[in-house]
Amino acid sequence: MMDMYLPNLMWDRNHVHCGSAITFMKEIPDGLVDLIVTDPPYGMEYESNSKNVKTRKIKNDLWTESLQNLLRAYFKDCARILNQDSAIYTFCSHHHYEFFKRQISKWFEYRDTIIWVKNNHARSDYSTHYAPIYEMVIFGVKGKHKLNSFERNVLHFPKVSDKEIKRLDHPTTKPIELLVHLIKNSSDPDEVVFDGFVGSGATAVAALRSTRRFLVSEIDRKHYRTTIRELDAVDPDWRNAKFHHVFGTGIPDELDIDVLGTTEWTLLPLSQTNPSVFPYHIRRALGVL
Repeated sequence: MMDMYLPNLMWDRNHVHCGSAITFMKEIPDGLVDLIVTDPPYGMEYESNSKNVKTRKIKNDLWTESLQNLLRAYFKDCARILNQDSAIYTFCSHHHYEFFKRQISKWFEYRDTIIWVKNNHARSDYSTHYAPIYEMVIFGVKGKHKLNSFERNVLHFPKVSDKEIKRLDHPTTKPIELLVHLIKNSSDPDEVVFDGFVGSGATAVAALRSTRRFLVSEIDRKHYRTTIRELDAVDPDWRNAKFHHVFGTGIPDELDIDVLGTTEWTLLPLSQTNPSVFPYHIRRALGVL
């Protein structure tokens, strides 16, 4: 088997990673991502309490020092992989709002806190406190990011229905329409959207529907499979959508110094490498399926 040049780290197409977000992000080149829309664990050990639907608890969702350290590392690396003049949106609960705002302010320029009005609340006993009908979305930027349209900082989108939550088996799934709204207002077609905690795939699906590319990660294998299923339902060919503005058109037929200098290609000795470590589309291109 001949040696061949492949794009460094092979981030030239949409990708769904199953595993730790931190591990995944270590492999992503600086400035590759054009927008981050993320829904990290809130530390609430959340599960749906609706009498109509029961879902499993969110993995790693206890507000421990371990989770806080993970989130600190996560937002630090978000700043590294985010392109200049780009934005980050992170959902959070009011319970730990100050923590999330501090992290955004530390690594980005804090711009605003958007209020997402869900129009209905979870079923519970609210005899001792007011029923929450909103969530917060912290908005930060890196550089001189400009929105694509004028928007108020209160957004009204119905929460995901109990029926849909049950189908996805994920209690904190965000509405696709809300995510599309944020994505379209802070990115352009073909740009790359990142979410390290994609859950049942909402951010990836919203990016796909918005004609954006995506790099996402999910540690829960069941939710990872749900993400793949949801993407396949939108576009079975989603894996083959190339990042033309990042890596050109894929593996070059002829290599020259300009290609090597602008796209960071790395010589991989395939004769000494197990081909199974490469993504499917790379193995298919090399004829080593």
